[in-house]
Amino acid sequence: MASLTTKATPAALPVATRLRLSAAILAGNAAALASRLAGKGSGASVRGQILTRLVPDAFALLLQGRRVLAVSGTNGKTTTTHLLAAAIRTGLGADASRLVTNADGANLHYGIASALGQQRRADIAVLETDERVVSDMIAEARPELLVLLNFSRDQLDRHHEIKALGRSWREALEAAGHNGPMIVANACDPLVVWSAGTAAKVIWVETDTVWHADGALCPACGELLVRVPAQGRDHWDCPGCDLTQPPASYRVDGASIALPDGSTVTPNLQVPGSFNISNAACALAAAVEFGVGVQDALDGMHTVTSPAGRFATAIFGHTAARLLLAKNPAGWAEALPLAQSDPVVLAIDSVAADGKDVSWLWDVEYEQLAGRTVVCSGPRAHDLAVRLDYAGVEHRIDAGFRHLSEPQAGWIEHHNRPFLAHLEAARARHHRVEATIDDLVFEVLQQADGLLAIARALGITRQSKAVAHEKMVVRFVHGLSFLSSSTPRAAAAATGGAASGTRPVATRAAACDRFRFFRADTATPASAAAGRRARRSARLVPVVKIDQDVLDHAFGH
Repeated sequence: MASLTTKATPAALPVATRLRLSAAILAGNAAALASRLAGKGSGASVRGQILTRLVPDAFALLLQGRRVLAVSGTNGKTTTTHLLAAAIRTGLGADASRLVTNADGANLHYGIASALGQQRRADIAVLETDERVVSDMIAEARPELLVLLNFSRDQLDRHHEIKALGRSWREALEAAGHNGPMIVANACDPLVVWSAGTAAKVIWVETDTVWHADGALCPACGELLVRVPAQGRDHWDCPGCDLTQPPASYRVDGASIALPDGSTVTPNLQVPGSFNISNAACALAAAVEFGVGVQDALDGMHTVTSPAGRFATAIFGHTAARLLLAKNPAGWAEALPLAQSDPVVLAIDSVAADGKDVSWLWDVEYEQLAGRTVVCSGPRAHDLAVRLDYAGVEHRIDAGFRHLSEPQAGWIEHHNRPFLAHLEAARARHHRVEATIDDLVFEVLQQADGLLAIARALGITRQSKAVAHEKMVVRFVHGLSFLSSSTPRAAAAATGGAASGTRPVATRAAACDRFRFFRADTATPASAAAGRRARRSARLVPVVKIDQDVLDHAFGH
């Protein structure tokens, strides 16, 4: 067992290297400040990107001279990192400033470097680490402790295949040998057990998980794993080789955690879910091994409420809403039972950070939501809606236009006047709407008060015009037809009609009446071609569901 009071030996970096790091950190801080002022986020990622661009080896350099504890796994690593950091911070007491952590969840090389660069004097680092960064963390940081939580399919367009990640962990631990980290690992995950099999020393934790679908095959020999009766709960075993669930030193038993000495403790967590008891068990094992007393660790973990926004509660009017994050079938299996509200809002994203492939939706048991009001939202709301159709779950689609479909009195009239005035002026300057539609859209939406958000919601960006000109035109026309609704009821019909296949007559009539200025000179081949391209795009993007009469009128056909 390590001692919490032991301080790391400071890194002996050359003066030139320290100056280079300091300059790069200042440049990163400036970029982060600009990001916050522009409302683009906390700036943690861009700070790290600037830092590692200016000093490519910043990740390795900033890890030197620290006692490192790393946490990784598919699900739960952000919460577990917060729990472990809080436990150690409490154990440190007045010396809590010795600890640095990437609390915002930026867990790639540049995110970790960003956090470390902000507290260069801190000699204890508790770091959430992306699964693909673990091997580099082992090689560069020589961490004292490495917490391995679980493996499941996640971000397949980035990670590709989870066994390959497990193999990289296994090889890195084998290369580290006896100088490698102490491992705290989930004994109930076959791939984690196999990945940690080359480590010099492992502390096993028996967790309580409901998801086993990604651990059906033995990672060592490929044989189908079997479940065998054991005290408390079934254990997994491979009939084809000697890989089996190892006996655990820490064990989750309902809401309690059994310790190595046979005693039990009950973590009084402020984050919900039985899966967080498992996360707390792993954090407790790591904290105790690092030299924190059990009670200090429990007291520290009690202070964690909403790690990086997870499980946060927000008030909207008179309604309280809790945010639950899940990004793969295993995460949804744990999170959905907590979503007991009626209605429940499900928002599906597909940005690069969380994976663009959402085929995993078909492995989530949404059938348990039957009988409740379900609202589909987010950029992939229609993908979710199809899945819910097959699950027999009644739902409605609100793909991000709720703030428009329920406007306050006079909202549309108030915002249409400057919008139409700007559009008329821009059209007069450009003469030919179709030839410069993308620039026209930006010029208008950036100037018209309150409408830049609509441009973002419709997916219109300057970068998109080179690769998706026609789709952008169609989405813009859809936005105009929606915005042109003269009443809140008609506005709601615009989105509701698009989702259900009905024809929003009132909206179409209002849109056609207001699109008089949008007529193009149909005598030129270019304008006719623009209309044909727009029609083809409308067919290629069925989610948009443009009313053909509005489209024809908009392009003068």
